[in-house]
Amino acid sequence: MPSSVARLRGFGAAGRLAELAGKVADGVDCTGLALFAAWRAEPRPDDAEARAFLLMHVLRELRGSVHIVAVVASGLHPRDAVLASGGAPHGKQFGWPEPYPEVQRTAKAAAEALTDTVLAGLYAAVLDADEAAELVSLVTSLRALVGGH
Repeated sequence: MPSSVARLRGFGAAGRLAELAGKVADGVDCTGLALFAAWRAEPRPDDAEARAFLLMHVLRELRGSVHIVAVVASGLHPRDAVLASGGAPHGKQFGWPEPYPEVQRTAKAAAEALTDTVLAGLYAAVLDADEAAELVSLVTSLRALVGGH
């Protein structure tokens, strides 16, 4: 078992976390969200901790996929979104050649706001308010358990 999954051992709510995360993953329309769709299609482990771990990654890719669409919709070049997030080191990590342009932080902020708006709608279409609050609580507890990683 990978050490990342092992970190979830002892998280007694892994099954419920996987259930709620799975409900989101299965309920969201994946049109235009290629990375999310690919990860969602992966087989899910029977083990609650491993399933929760995978589904947390699937939801991370949901956000990433929505953000890619939001970046493009905001008129921001993907390179510039990366530079706005992490500067030249991230530009180099992603393989974009220097020199780098001045970053438009306002366009990045607009893309982040659009990402949040779209995600809120996607989650709200699948989870009721109590389930959404429970998912937030479980993720917060899990984050505390694994040290915020």
